[in-house]
Amino acid sequence: MHRVIFYLTMPVLFWLALGQLGQAQLVQVAPGYVRAPFVRVYRYPDGSSYVRAPFVSVHSPGYRRGHGFPTAADFQQMSWHSLCQALGDLSGQLDADLDHYPSGKAWRTQLKTADIAALVSKQADVPPPDDVRRQLQEILKIHGEASSAAEFGEMATLPSFRILQLALTEYVTAPEQRQRRQLFFAAHELNRSLDHISTGAGWQQYLMLSSGMALSQSKAEETEPAVNPAEFSEALTRFDSVEQNADYRVIAVMPAFKATHERLAAYLSQLQAPSAKPREELPAPSSDDGT
Repeated sequence: MHRVIFYLTMPVLFWLALGQLGQAQLVQVAPGYVRAPFVRVYRYPDGSSYVRAPFVSVHSPGYRRGHGFPTAADFQQMSWHSLCQALGDLSGQLDADLDHYPSGKAWRTQLKTADIAALVSKQADVPPPDDVRRQLQEILKIHGEASSAAEFGEMATLPSFRILQLALTEYVTAPEQRQRRQLFFAAHELNRSLDHISTGAGWQQYLMLSSGMALSQSKAEETEPAVNPAEFSEALTRFDSVEQNADYRVIAVMPAFKATHERLAAYLSQLQAPSAKPREELPAPSSDDGT
């Protein structure tokens, strides 16, 4: 009798437990929040985060001094704010490392570490102004020459020196190029996530992720892409419609969907931004009397 009761009650207990696990949770997936079941967000001391959900696995790199150095790929995926923080910390770390060398003070002056820290210290989560980018490009050129100069010797092998070059290289990259690269990285992750659901092929087509379409891997790999804002605008319209339709919530709550959606909107905004070229100065009109 006890065995019969056990077998009858086990399915009920299992169903109740499953119901508790399946309750939607309010989960932060920067910069907003989504409500989704079975979503886990892990945050690490270096500022990175890891979002895990059914069919989804998304890692967002971060940077904090004392927790190791990011790779070039990590810098590529960082926000402008995180990249600024990395540059400030790395220039400070290089300063500290140079203190151990007799010529450290002269090297610090030549490498302009204080200038780097000053140029990025007040930058928000936006691309650097053109004048800041130009100054940092000149400093990056100095660092490149120093890395192969015999007089710098052991200094050129310091991790803080080499990683600072990687961060500088990424920071002076044109905003449109950075945003395009980040967009296609997110789109690739979304494409992989959709591979795991039965209707994935249809969603890949609709969200323009399929081969040859605006957000496909084949487009990402083009060396000289022909940028068509109309294609990206159509893709954004489709992403908006999915997000606004409650019937498609299972797709809209995917972290990879949200990341692609946000980066697509930012990239299209960059493409549609008015040119920052200065106005052409016209000559002053001559007086009526010809003087």
